[in-house]
Amino acid sequence: MVYEQTNAHLFYAGRRRARQHPIYGVAVYNVTTGQWRRERGAPPVVPVFAQCAAVGTRLAVLGGWDPRTFEPVADVHVLDAATGRWRRGAPMRSARSFFACAEAGGRIYVAGGHDKHKNALKTAEAYDPEADAWDPLPDMSEERDECDGMATVAGDRFLAVSGYRTARQGGFERDAEWFDPAAGAWRRLERVRAPPSAAHVVVKGRVWCIEGNAVMEWMGMRRGWREVGPYPPGLKAGTARAVCVGGGDKVVVTGALDGEGGGGRHAVWVFDVKTKSWTVVRPPPEFAGFVFSVASVRI
Repeated sequence: MVYEQTNAHLFYAGRRRARQHPIYGVAVYNVTTGQWRRERGAPPVVPVFAQCAAVGTRLAVLGGWDPRTFEPVADVHVLDAATGRWRRGAPMRSARSFFACAEAGGRIYVAGGHDKHKNALKTAEAYDPEADAWDPLPDMSEERDECDGMATVAGDRFLAVSGYRTARQGGFERDAEWFDPAAGAWRRLERVRAPPSAAHVVVKGRVWCIEGNAVMEWMGMRRGWREVGPYPPGLKAGTARAVCVGGGDKVVVTGALDGEGGGGRHAVWVFDVKTKSWTVVRPPPEFAGFVFSVASVRI
């Protein structure tokens, strides 16, 4: 998780090293002070591959795999970052993992992923953190396993990007669907997907992705993608997770270090939107493990 303390904090749902087996937990990086810490009071067992998303000062840790059975769960845990208090939230209506997840319009949306039989899903639902309740949404037009989730340009609509169907394992689609809350329906966007390894993020109302050669910006159906900045130096392709902080002034990317010098360690890259330059942050060894999901909270 990334905290924005007047400026920023990052929250991660990821893995830390253990002697016997990997343990997932919630770590915090303060972008303002550069401090790292474990979030106190976190659930004793954080599901493997859990997603995290933030609404206001609340962070929700959702879904993933039970670390004992490796089956998807519907669990939800909610942190109020302003008080440091955790509570168990209402579970999702469907157990799922590897799903699209993002905040839009004050709600947390989830869509797609797969069930315990590894069948890709097209179901979706939305969480209201104030009411602690889930609302079912219409099914998407396609099954979408391992899809990306983000808010649309206006910030009030949820977008599920790419993913693949059960019958096409690993065959990532190049389209997306966004949920229209006014119509209560999904709308398709064709050819919006960058390569499958890309991480997507919305920066000041524009869709960006971090892919194999550069930072790219989506210019619309007719114009496609254009380059807006260099690729994070030393970031291993296909490992990036991205989130916008500071009101759109910076993009924070987590991922693995490339090459023999990486040694399985992960780092943080901070992109200055104005100068188009990257700063590489090397976490302390105890925070240098795999990061599966990242969210930003401003305190």
